[in-house]
Amino acid sequence: TFNYVNPSDSDLTLTLNMVAKNEQGSPATAGMFTLNQSEVTVPAHGSSELKVTFDPSFGTVGDYTSVVTATSSDNKTIKTTIGATKKIPSVDLTLHAIDRNGNPTSSEVFVVNLDTGANKAYYTNGGTGGYKTIELPKGRYSVMGTVYTYDEAGFRVKNHTLAGEPDVELTANKTITLDAQLGKEVKVATPKKSESIGYKFGYHQTFRDGKFV
Repeated sequence: TFNYVNPSDSDLTLTLNMVAKNEQGSPATAGMFTLNQSEVTVPAHGSSELKVTFDPSFGTVGDYTSVVTATSSDNKTIKTTIGATKKIPSVDLTLHAIDRNGNPTSSEVFVVNLDTGANKAYYTNGGTGGYKTIELPKGRYSVMGTVYTYDEAGFRVKNHTLAGEPDVELTANKTITLDAQLGKEVKVATPKKSESIGYKFGYHQTFRDGKFV
């Protein structure tokens, strides 16, 4: 919504015209933008409200602008620009990390769109309850991460747990809990006495179409 203000002592009648375009400058699909009236009378020392409605069921994904031109009886014009964006249909995915003691914790979660290959790492934090909400396009995903369990002082990571859902269809808002309590301990033994100086932790996943991460 927007308003026209008339500071004069006489009513002011304005004729309204709207032109909407996409980011390439081509006309927007008919019905994408609608103006609630084609003419408005603004009372003296008053204001009138106008409404522009954007309907994302029309058109393609992208940015749009709509310019409303108001013309008075003496051919003076006022232009008002309104912007809108049509996004890819998306959902909210909430990640929730729990350590091996049942407490909220930090984690690193690798989210892969199995339809497009797009991927990104996200992080939860124990200070925010172990939650992280992200917006993702609808689709099929791999949501796998490393959950950290810290020592009693909360400074040193005692162990790392792989958790998540390797293949999940996101069609509505969803919460995925990465619960380290469900993890099984992996032990390494050597035939001779040895000393651990480091390790590498990860996973290999092959998908239905033969691709892998």
